[in-house]
Amino acid sequence: MELEPPALLSSTADSLTSIPVDILIPILCRLDHISLLRCSAACKYLRNVIEAVSYLRCVIALGADGSVEIPTSGRVSVVKRLQDLLDFRARWRTLDWKNRRSTRISTSQFSTMNDALITTSRYADQDIRSIAVTVLPTQDSAQRRIVINDFMVPQHSDFRTFFLDPARDLLVLAVEFRHYSLHFRSLRKTPMQAHPRCASPFVDIHNLFWRSYGRVQSMRAMGDLIGVHFRGEERDVVYLYNWVTGEQFPELHGGDDYLRFHDFDFVSASSFVIAVIPRRPSPQATTTPAGMIWVYDMVASGGTFRTSYKLALILHLPILSQDVHVLSMQCSPEHTTTLSDGRPSPTSHAVAFDLNLLALQMPLRSNRCRRAWLRLIVRRDVFSSLVKRFPEAGSPSSTPTLDWEDWGPDNTRLFAPEWTPRNPSGNIQSGRIVRTATDVLGSRYSEVLDFNAGRYKFHELVTSPTMVYEPLLFRDTIITHLPYHAVSIPDSECYNDFMVGEDRLVCFQPPAISDAVQVDIFEF
Repeated sequence: MELEPPALLSSTADSLTSIPVDILIPILCRLDHISLLRCSAACKYLRNVIEAVSYLRCVIALGADGSVEIPTSGRVSVVKRLQDLLDFRARWRTLDWKNRRSTRISTSQFSTMNDALITTSRYADQDIRSIAVTVLPTQDSAQRRIVINDFMVPQHSDFRTFFLDPARDLLVLAVEFRHYSLHFRSLRKTPMQAHPRCASPFVDIHNLFWRSYGRVQSMRAMGDLIGVHFRGEERDVVYLYNWVTGEQFPELHGGDDYLRFHDFDFVSASSFVIAVIPRRPSPQATTTPAGMIWVYDMVASGGTFRTSYKLALILHLPILSQDVHVLSMQCSPEHTTTLSDGRPSPTSHAVAFDLNLLALQMPLRSNRCRRAWLRLIVRRDVFSSLVKRFPEAGSPSSTPTLDWEDWGPDNTRLFAPEWTPRNPSGNIQSGRIVRTATDVLGSRYSEVLDFNAGRYKFHELVTSPTMVYEPLLFRDTIITHLPYHAVSIPDSECYNDFMVGEDRLVCFQPPAISDAVQVDIFEF
């Protein structure tokens, strides 16, 4: 966070301290958490006023958590909301590993999506036969299992991809039949019916034919927006749709002979990022970055669509060494966070980019494989603060571009690569992520990292830089400084995967002989 020079702060303080308190407080209540922090840093008088008003303290606390939620106006509810938030922070600061419940999942062939465990059965042609959803138990509800085998899709259509979110009671089906269509179903309706909140049971995407765009690469959600990334042979398309209001957005086509859209993710209800990787080195370029992050803002439009896109910023990743190929750059989206009134939170706290690199210069007889896995963490507010530097942007030819040295070291955390054939474990939730690594003695360990530094005191944070020196992968040594809070997971060697929830940590043990999986749930 950038603060104004001391002289400007002093001038602001002098003008505000002359205002009566009963007038000053309503003015302060209109400010966001960053402006309140600036006022608090201006002088002791303003700091005391802000500390005395629970509503203002709650705004600052929510802002430190990366939330856009506005506290309710009632005095009692605001005080309780603030106390609950502070207590919640304290529980995550010193996790209680004794509060554990265990359950077993009958199969080890499952994936995780939005706090649910999903088992998919497919036909020989990879069309989906059935979906089994297991929602793990909580303090207030028992474990439940939902089996879906009748999806009510058109006959002779192909159905291979879906998005599921139990918090929204939502199942989105991507159906292929001459062209693509999205179908919106309720998980609670038996037999399966259209979701009661959807504007239409399905939406046809007439411009995307399955022969040109062979498969759905990924599906993401933010608030009432659904985003689908379609992969074509030459170009990719990102399609957005508001499934509650029915508003359609223009299709975003991207990629060329040298660049490819590889994945995308929302960072707010009005912006998203696209992970772009090089297909092959451009003949005009002397160096090749490990990838790029294209930041898009949604803007009002007067054309056919009410909303269009603006490419606001292009961010480069570190420069690769020679003979290094980027195999993938996946976004690890946050799971849905549910607000106090049951609504999903329309914000994302952080984005994790998982890079998979192939080092051709690695000797074949080396004790390491040629593929490296790296995880890059970027806080959500980094994108918005960088975009504000360049209010005027448009097409890729006129979009401001920042090299890694101009934005990456202070705003990200890049961890040392893993040379073992495994992907980074765990999802990201509310700015928290589980990191599994190997120490100098070769032992594996896991810890919960929280990148919302405002939740903690300065001495509780890891502020020492991370240095990645890998000449086989990168041209230069990479140093990153994004602070975080770390808590070690005891007996982490017993687990092979993790799932971070808003108020719990789910740990999965390797499957036993019976093929069942032991699941330990730590609630905080």
